[in-house]
Amino acid sequence: MMSKVDPKDGAALHSVAVDLQKRFCPDTALAEKQTGQKPAKPDTQGLPVVVNAPLDFELKGLNREHPYLFNRGFSKETIEHFGLGFCSRGYLKRSDGDSVA
Repeated sequence: MMSKVDPKDGAALHSVAVDLQKRFCPDTALAEKQTGQKPAKPDTQGLPVVVNAPLDFELKGLNREHPYLFNRGFSKETIEHFGLGFCSRGYLKRSDGDSVA
């Protein structure tokens, strides 16, 4: 189904999403068709909000200039903010000089 859709064509992707919704969530699609409105989102009020605590350490020796990160569209700012990078030592470093990740 997706093999013939250009991922840069928003309208085509929307059409695929609607088709998938009809196929895998028929109750939702039926409710929308009958009422003309999208079903209400489930009430999340009162549920506890879970916030992960920041790590108390930083991984050292990460290659923040690895082409993989830039080829995926990450900016230098994003890489620095989230501490992204490829391992240059330790268990995750591969013997061919490139790292797993």
